[in-house]
Amino acid sequence: MTKAELKKIMEDNYIFGNDWMDAIQFVQDVLEFYARDLEKNEPYALNTIRRLRDAAREVGYLEEYVEDILNS
Repeated sequence: MTKAELKKIMEDNYIFGNDWMDAIQFVQDVLEFYARDLEKNEPYALNTIRRLRDAAREVGYLEEYVEDILNS
């Protein structure tokens, strides 16, 4: 992805400045909360809980990816 393409995505989603870090953290936090909530209320949903935690981790990796693009 080019810096221009990333900035277009950010613009289209009303993300300006360093708000992108907050957006990534928000998604990561929601996924982790959902996993904990399922674990508490539906402990047999093991596959979904695992996938949510995996997704939260992957979303976290986006911070470095986006930062690398913005700093290139």
